Amino acid sequence: ADYKRITFSKLRVLQHLMATENYDYFLYMDTDIWLEHDPLPELIDQLNQHPTVDLFMQCDAFENDQCTNYCTGFMLLKRTKVIKDLLAYSSNLNVLTLSGDQAYVNRYIRSHHIEVVTLNMTKFSNGLYLDAIPPDYLLLHYNYLIGDAKQIKMQEHGHWLLEK
Repeated sequence: ADYKRITFSKLRVLQHLMATENYDYFLYMDTDIWLEHDPLPELIDQLNQHPTVDLFMQCDAFENDQCTNYCTGFMLLKRTKVIKDLLAYSSNLNVLTLSGDQAYVNRYIRSHHIEVVTLNMTKFSNGLYLDAIPPDYLLLHYNYLIGDAKQIKMQEHGHWLLEK
């Protein structure tokens, strides 16, 4: 139950930032992501290629071409009414009935027909790539592991920066 509430807190934080900060774009990134290279040049390129799209997300599925599960652990959001509405989920929503914020966001995207650009999976790699890291990756998301297994895998790759 606490995990579900915690995952929804990112939506509240983004909603607050959009209401109080004067930026056109917001990048959210989970703390279990390793940045191998700066992803901003690639993200700016995506923004330029897709000027009418409001949401750019990492794919949390096996196929990048037809992503069926967008990852809320890494997303670039434009400050638009569409995105503000997405983030303003109802306080009546029982977050405990969902598996987390990602289930809510994916359902909202589908039901409101929001166009999303799925970021290239070999550059914006999810947990599927932990044992076969692409040579041109920008980031690696350790989202398929929890607890000690996550820490051990990050240490194996030299991606754990905290004291042991």
